[in-house]
Amino acid sequence: MKKILVPTDFSPAAHNAARYAIHLATQLQKGITLCNAMLIPIEAPVAGQVAWPLEDYEAIKGSVTEQLKRDAHKMEEKIAEQAGFSPEDFQPSVDYTSEVGMVPDVIRNVLDEHHASIVVMGMSGTRGLERFFLGSSSRAVIAMANFPVLLIPAGYTFQPVKTIAFATDLDKSDINILHTLAGLAKTMDAGIRINHVSDHKYERGEEKYKADVDRKS
Repeated sequence: MKKILVPTDFSPAAHNAARYAIHLATQLQKGITLCNAMLIPIEAPVAGQVAWPLEDYEAIKGSVTEQLKRDAHKMEEKIAEQAGFSPEDFQPSVDYTSEVGMVPDVIRNVLDEHHASIVVMGMSGTRGLERFFLGSSSRAVIAMANFPVLLIPAGYTFQPVKTIAFATDLDKSDINILHTLAGLAKTMDAGIRINHVSDHKYERGEEKYKADVDRKS
């Protein structure tokens, strides 16, 4: 893992996810990339019916870039503030980028270009998991993701991760995921709890098994 990618639409939920990412990046000693996806009419299904002057695009691009710059600066100030009187402590670097396109496509492109390996994004508390701060785009990110996505509830304050819950139906493909998760857990000095979930009921009436896995194993 080289960087943590934080998609933002400049909403309170996105800012909260960015604050969480600061703590996580400091703990994991990784940099942060802020990312914004601009969806303009030229990308929309009815683009052929819309006239989109070039100067309008340049104005939006400039406005988004300026906002990203301000947010990145605020994050750097927060990082320096947290470092306090220990300048030798790791302080994550923060860069930013914006691209035109659908959110899932932009995230995937930025992950590759900036060598990020995990996405930290916010979600609103309005309707729980049904409404992320990027709306249906967030659900699209989850659907297409072949990389870790960490969703941060609105208003959640960072707490050191002590236990990671891993839900599995015991599919063989979960083994590789578990190995990757074990590496992350070791870095965070956290344990892993494996939770077996299934739609099927067992003869003995047991519907779920739980097992703790030693992070050192």
